[in-house]
Amino acid sequence: MKNGTKNAEKNFVNHKVHLKKPVYRKDLKYIIIARGPIDRLNSAFKWRYKLVVTDGTQKDKYKGEYEILKKYKTLNNIAEALYDNYGI
Repeated sequence: MKNGTKNAEKNFVNHKVHLKKPVYRKDLKYIIIARGPIDRLNSAFKWRYKLVVTDGTQKDKYKGEYEILKKYKTLNNIAEALYDNYGI
């Protein structure tokens, strides 16, 4: 997939759209790439962790968020904490 996107970036006009509705033109052809939900979730978690714990710039934005992020440190640790000793 990466080779295909590199080829498209090198040989075609490209526009990246993030967090807004793209302008669609019928006279153009499109290649649309969307991130998978797990990658997106992991990225969002890491970004919040950076802002809240590492940088501390949003430490008090949401009540209790800092304490939870500080305690669990990773999204995987939070996911594992959802299960008991029997995997339920």
